[in-house]
Amino acid sequence: MTVAVDATRRRRDEVVDALAGQAAALRVGTRLPSEAQIMRQFAVSRSVARAAIEQLESCYLVRRVQGMGTYVHRRLDVPVGGDGPPSFHRVIAAAGAHARTVVVATRAEPAPDAASAALGRGLTCKAERLGFVDDEPTSALEHWLYPGALPEPAVALRAYESVHDGLDAAGVAARCVLRRATTDSAPGWVCHRLELPARSETWLTEAACVETGTGRPLYYARAWSRMDRVRLVLATGE
Repeated sequence: MTVAVDATRRRRDEVVDALAGQAAALRVGTRLPSEAQIMRQFAVSRSVARAAIEQLESCYLVRRVQGMGTYVHRRLDVPVGGDGPPSFHRVIAAAGAHARTVVVATRAEPAPDAASAALGRGLTCKAERLGFVDDEPTSALEHWLYPGALPEPAVALRAYESVHDGLDAAGVAARCVLRRATTDSAPGWVCHRLELPARSETWLTEAACVETGTGRPLYYARAWSRMDRVRLVLATGE
């Protein structure tokens, strides 16, 4: 039994490698062979063909559309680190995609301990936003703004989709004093907004910024991003 199972796995892996190679040479959105076509092409059973497609999907190399087929998929490489400000819009634009955000809510709320540790107490204005990449919901973002960082922050955040555009308009230059990235089992509200199953694994990024020159605290931010739509890439300065 073990020998048969191992042989099946090896055959599945061979099919996965072959299809991954095919997909790498094709444009995003190109339709890949169906299960029946894979069965004929590689002389494998339907279960092996299905398992191969599922493996490719779990690696974010393909996207399956119910009733339509399987398509080549590639994630957007998003750099983390470097010297630039952690602006969602600017990072996504630099990666070659279109970004937009929608303000979901603004309210007074104490900042988490990580914010207080980086910037001290006093961050109370919280903004929740939903970030889209090429019109697909991709990131759920939270910002806690330090008093005075933006004039009338609730108004400014709706006037400027990017927090850093608002800071630029106010003549404020920002630099990071905290930048961190990890994976996280996302809370329910994040999964709901990003159209994910409950407790899905996501990228979690955090940043704290102060004003360049003065060191005045500006904001603490964190964002949960869909792992099937973006891939974080470590970027370091010289």
